[in-house]
This record gives sequence, structure tokens and C-alpha cells, in this order.
Amino acid sequence: MVARVFCHDYPNNPYIDALYSIGNVHSRYKIIALGYYPQNIKYTQKSSRSIVQYQIPDGYIIETEAANKAIRCETKYIPVNKVLYTITWKEGRAEYSISSERSASGAINAFLKRISRENSRLSGIHVFGLDIEILHQARTGELTIAKTTNIDKRKRPLSEVSVSQQNKRYASFGRDAHKKIKQLILQHRMVSESGEPIHLRNMELEYEDHIINIKYNLLLDHIKLDAYVRACDEALLGRDGYRRLAAVEARLICEYQVAQRRIEITKLINEQIPIRIINLNKEVNQLDDDDEHQSNPDGIIVDEQEIGNGVYRSIRNLLQIFIPIWNESNPPILQPGDTINLKLGGDGKEKYETLAKVGNLFKYQLQDLQENGISVDGVHWPIELYFSGDWKFMYNIMGLNAPNAKYFCLYCDCEASKDGPETEIFRICRNSETEIRNIFKSVNSEIRN
Repeated sequence: MVARVFCHDYPNNPYIDALYSIGNVHSRYKIIALGYYPQNIKYTQKSSRSIVQYQIPDGYIIETEAANKAIRCETKYIPVNKVLYTITWKEGRAEYSISSERSASGAINAFLKRISRENSRLSGIHVFGLDIEILHQARTGELTIAKTTNIDKRKRPLSEVSVSQQNKRYASFGRDAHKKIKQLILQHRMVSESGEPIHLRNMELEYEDHIINIKYNLLLDHIKLDAYVRACDEALLGRDGYRRLAAVEARLICEYQVAQRRIEITKLINEQIPIRIINLNKEVNQLDDDDEHQSNPDGIIVDEQEIGNGVYRSIRNLLQIFIPIWNESNPPILQPGDTINLKLGGDGKEKYETLAKVGNLFKYQLQDLQENGISVDGVHWPIELYFSGDWKFMYNIMGLNAPNAKYFCLYCDCEASKDGPETEIFRICRNSETEIRNIFKSVNSEIRN
């Protein structure tokens, strides 16, 4: 094969001239796409005229001239582990193309046959420019020629444009930078075993006192997003607080994405464990199994006749959701055969009348759970009810007087006036467990001994 000498200013100038050492023949190439070397790289075939094999790039595009026609040559790796050589040209307003999976010479010979120039002999390696050394160096990262920077002097400095114009310029810069970095990733062979290049996730810039974070591949991981939601909820971090934090640390997820995910989680919870609304100022009906299955498209059950001033969730629905989670945790919190201890308690802020109405609401459900337990996924779980609370909550639920009353004790009839040094034995006449069970059997009557 005849040797060639190349004249160029690549990559500052996309044109490369090739001079043949014999015959004073000249060819010119315009580099449209440099391409890259994939992991399973292919080589040109050996021939009787050339024993040198050149590496074949993927995504390589040039424009040149052959048989007095302007042509466009392209190489592309296809899934069958072959290289597709394509030549495109125009005749008038019509555009034609021809391809070959055999070799570059096969593509150029098919092109010559198509334009009725079968007697012409052209080298596919030369026509496609696969022997241009400067392009090989650029793909392998060996090219050290500094590229001049063209500055658009029509654009004003950032300090002289509005915030919206700054954002547009950041976005334009991010797109251009992404293209350049993708080429560098391919040149430096930063790819996986399958040839998949690594991905650019974000780019952080600093301008005066501002941090600009340009993000790519905005597909968010729900597990990570759920962690953000949980952290904000547990730390009681509201919308404004998170926005101030994100303004300081630009790599944080945007607040609107956290808020949107919180809404999605709330909707999922309400679909499985609906929120009910009750009016504590009126008589409250008992909760039965039919009520548990009532729902609306929003997952929230609302009385159509009125808007209540209290909300609740079904104990049975809560247990049906939590028991599988506790059973499947590692290590498991619950195991088949265990008894679920369900605690009934409060903070002492309620009134007796309110507690009576709430007790009436859950009376049958609690009684059924204690007597029959609950079955989830074919496993029966016995349930034992426990009572716990501060003094005010306990005397409210038991229907007793306040701690400063004459008979203040939760267990006996000890009088407050008998607090002297003399010793007197008082018989325990109240059983808290029995009292609580009576509350759910006859919740609207006060308990007195």
C-alpha cells in the first residue's frame, strides 16, 4: 500500500490533507465525528498489498471525495459483533447510501459499482481514512496538541446579565461540557467490561458566593429519596428549613422532589390504612368490619354529612400491615407462636367524655382482638391488652376523682386527710385490669366502688 503524508492542524481545524508519496495524488478529509475504540475492537484485514492492520473506531464519520463525488463515510459497530461500513452521497437532490459488513474496501467497491465505475480501484482504508495517525492518537489520548479557544465576545459577563440568563448560560455550558466529557471518557477507556461508558452525574461550579450544581441523569433512586423524607420527618425539618439547607449544600436533592415523594408515601399509607374522621362533639358509633373497607379515591374516609374534629386509623388494619414487617425483619421482631402485647395509653390531656367516646369506637374491635387474636397470612397471633398512662389519664379512664380529691387512690379508699404518722391498713378494693375491661363493656357509665 502506498504511504501517505498528512498535513493538518487537528483538532483546531477539522480538515486533514493527505499526500501520496507516488503519483502526486491529493485527498482531503473533514472530520465530522472522531469516534472511539470499543472494548471488543476490530482491525482491518490483511492483504497482499498491506500487512498493516488498523484499529477500526465506532461512531467515526468523515467527509471526503472519491470518483469525483463528495461522499460521507461512517463506521458503526452492530450487535452481531461486526462493523458496518456506510458510504452516503448525493446526486442532484436525491441522497443514496450503500453499506458493507465485510470491509471498508467492500463498501467502496459496492459504491463504485453503483455509480458505474467498476474499473476504478480505490483502497477502502484510504477512502475511510483509517490510516490517519493523528486521529488514532486523539482516540487513545496520546494527542497533546492544545486546542485554541474561540471566545464569543458578544456575550456579556455573568455579573451583567439577569439570573434567568445566567441559568440559561449554565444549562448551555452543561450541555457542551457533557459532550466533551463523554468524548474524554471514551478516549480514556473509562468503560465497563461490556463496553458501557461511565456516566456523569453532576458538575459543581462556584461563582462568587454561589454554588452552581449542574445535574445529569436525573433518575432518582427511591430508596435514597425515601431516606431524605425520613430524615426530614424525624428531624422535624420543614420546607423552608430544607430549602435554606439546600441553598448552602447544592448537592442535596431539590425540596420539591422531597415534598412530592412525601405526598406519594402518604397516599400509599392511606390506601392501605385509611384515615377516618370523627366528630367528638357528637355520639360516636362503634367501629365494625364493614367500616374498615370503606374508602374513597383519595384513601381518606370522610363523613359526607359533616367534617369532624378527630381522626383515627383502624387497629386491625395497622396490625395487618405491621405484623408481616415485624415477622420478616432481620432478626425477626415477631415469630409464630408469640403473643402480641397491645398497650392502651394516653398522655393525660384528654377528658373522660372524650375517652369514653373513643373507647366506644374501638370497643368491639379491642374485645374481639383480645378474645380471638388476629390471623395474618395464615398465621394466628394471640393478642394481650395492656394499660399504661400517667395518673390523670388513669383516673380519667377509670372514672375516678382528681389526685387532690378526698378519695384519690387508684387502688383503695384511702382518704387524703389521713396522712399522719399513725399507721392504718387499707384494703385494695379496685382491680385496674378489671376496671379497664369494664370500661369497654359499659364505657358511658362511671365506675365507682
